[in-house]
Amino acid sequence: MSKTLLYTFAEGRLGRCILVVDEHSNSLVYVNSGNDNQLILLVKKLIERQSHSSKISYALCEDFDNKLAEFSVTIANLLNGKRAAPPKYQYFSGTDFQKKVWNELIKVPWGCTTTYHRLARKIGSP
Repeated sequence: MSKTLLYTFAEGRLGRCILVVDEHSNSLVYVNSGNDNQLILLVKKLIERQSHSSKISYALCEDFDNKLAEFSVTIANLLNGKRAAPPKYQYFSGTDFQKKVWNELIKVPWGCTTTYHRLARKIGSP
Protein backbone atom coordinates (compact mmCIF):
# COMPACT_ATOMS: atom_id res chain seq x y z
CA MET A 1 0.00 0.00 0.00
CA SER A 2 1.21 3.52 -0.71
CA LYS A 3 0.08 7.01 0.34
CA THR A 4 0.93 10.48 -0.85
CA LEU A 5 1.67 13.17 1.69
CA LEU A 6 1.59 16.78 0.51
CA TYR A 7 3.46 19.56 2.27
CA THR A 8 3.40 23.33 2.32
CA PHE A 9 4.34 26.06 4.77
CA ALA A 10 2.37 28.54 6.86
CA GLU A 11 3.82 31.68 8.33
CA GLY A 12 2.66 34.01 11.07
CA ARG A 13 3.80 36.23 13.90
CA LEU A 14 4.96 33.22 15.92
CA GLY A 15 7.04 31.73 13.10
CA ARG A 16 6.93 29.46 10.10
CA CYS A 17 5.61 25.89 10.11
CA ILE A 18 5.63 22.97 7.75
CA LEU A 19 2.22 21.35 7.24
CA VAL A 20 1.98 17.76 6.02
CA VAL A 21 -1.39 16.45 4.84
CA ASP A 22 -2.47 12.95 3.84
CA GLU A 23 -3.75 13.51 0.30
CA HIS A 24 -6.29 10.66 0.48
CA SER A 25 -7.95 11.55 3.80
CA ASN A 26 -7.27 15.30 3.48
CA SER A 27 -6.14 15.27 7.12
CA LEU A 28 -3.28 17.17 8.66
CA VAL A 29 -0.76 14.60 9.89
CA TYR A 30 2.22 16.71 10.93
CA VAL A 31 3.01 20.30 11.93
CA ASN A 32 6.35 21.63 13.14
CA SER A 33 8.29 24.87 13.10
CA GLY A 34 11.87 25.64 12.15
CA ASN A 35 14.16 25.94 9.16
CA ASP A 36 12.51 24.78 5.91
CA ASN A 37 15.29 22.44 4.79
CA GLN A 38 15.71 20.93 8.26
CA LEU A 39 11.95 20.40 8.51
CA ILE A 40 11.79 18.60 5.19
CA LEU A 41 14.64 16.31 6.27
CA LEU A 42 12.90 15.69 9.60
CA VAL A 43 9.64 14.78 7.84
CA LYS A 44 11.48 12.44 5.48
CA LYS A 45 13.07 10.65 8.47
CA LEU A 46 9.69 10.40 10.20
CA ILE A 47 8.13 8.98 7.03
CA GLU A 48 10.93 6.44 6.72
CA ARG A 49 10.42 5.24 10.31
CA GLN A 50 6.65 5.14 9.89
CA SER A 51 6.97 3.23 6.60
CA HIS A 52 9.05 0.53 8.32
CA SER A 53 6.63 0.13 11.22
CA SER A 54 3.37 0.33 9.23
CA LYS A 55 4.46 -1.37 5.98
CA ILE A 56 2.99 1.58 4.05
CA SER A 57 5.08 3.36 1.44
CA TYR A 58 4.82 7.15 1.62
CA ALA A 59 5.62 9.69 -1.08
CA LEU A 60 6.28 13.25 0.10
CA CYS A 61 5.37 15.89 -2.49
CA GLU A 62 5.34 19.66 -2.35
CA ASP A 63 1.88 21.19 -2.85
CA PHE A 64 2.46 22.97 -6.17
CA ASP A 65 -1.30 22.94 -6.96
CA ASN A 66 -2.20 24.88 -3.80
CA LYS A 67 -4.50 22.10 -2.54
CA LEU A 68 -3.45 22.91 1.03
CA ALA A 69 -4.33 26.61 0.94
CA GLU A 70 -7.11 26.22 3.52
CA PHE A 71 -4.79 24.40 5.94
CA SER A 72 -2.13 27.06 5.43
CA VAL A 73 -4.55 29.93 6.14
CA THR A 74 -5.89 28.20 9.27
CA ILE A 75 -2.43 27.58 10.73
CA ALA A 76 -1.26 31.10 9.76
CA ASN A 77 -4.27 32.52 11.62
CA LEU A 78 -3.37 30.49 14.71
CA LEU A 79 0.25 31.63 14.44
CA ASN A 80 -1.03 35.21 14.37
CA GLY A 81 -3.10 34.70 17.52
CA LYS A 82 -6.44 34.62 15.71
CA ARG A 83 -9.11 32.18 16.71
CA ALA A 84 -9.61 29.51 14.05
CA ALA A 85 -11.42 26.20 13.90
CA PRO A 86 -8.78 23.48 14.15
CA PRO A 87 -8.23 21.52 10.94
CA LYS A 88 -9.06 17.82 10.62
CA TYR A 89 -6.10 15.98 12.14
CA GLN A 90 -5.01 12.37 11.84
CA TYR A 91 -2.20 10.93 13.95
CA PHE A 92 0.69 9.91 11.72
CA SER A 93 2.65 8.35 14.54
CA GLY A 94 2.70 8.21 18.31
CA THR A 95 2.16 5.79 21.15
CA ASP A 96 -1.29 5.12 22.59
CA PHE A 97 -0.31 7.27 25.58
CA GLN A 98 0.76 10.17 23.35
CA LYS A 99 -2.50 9.95 21.41
CA LYS A 100 -4.49 10.07 24.68
CA VAL A 101 -2.57 13.20 25.71
CA TRP A 102 -3.07 14.85 22.31
CA ASN A 103 -6.79 14.02 22.30
CA GLU A 104 -7.15 15.67 25.68
CA LEU A 105 -5.07 18.71 24.71
CA ILE A 106 -7.36 19.55 21.80
CA LYS A 107 -10.23 19.80 24.28
CA VAL A 108 -8.60 22.75 26.08
CA PRO A 109 -10.70 25.78 25.06
CA TRP A 110 -9.23 28.64 23.06
CA GLY A 111 -7.39 31.10 25.30
CA CYS A 112 -7.30 28.72 28.28
CA THR A 113 -4.40 26.88 29.81
CA THR A 114 -4.06 23.67 31.73
CA THR A 115 -1.36 21.94 33.75
CA TYR A 116 0.42 18.63 33.30
CA HIS A 117 -1.21 17.48 36.55
CA ARG A 118 -4.77 18.26 35.35
CA LEU A 119 -4.10 16.66 32.01
CA ALA A 120 -2.69 13.52 33.64
CA ARG A 121 -5.75 13.22 35.90
CA LYS A 122 -8.11 13.53 32.92
CA ILE A 123 -6.43 10.70 31.03
CA GLY A 124 -6.09 8.55 34.14
CA SER A 125 -2.29 8.71 34.38
CA PRO A 126 -1.46 10.88 37.42
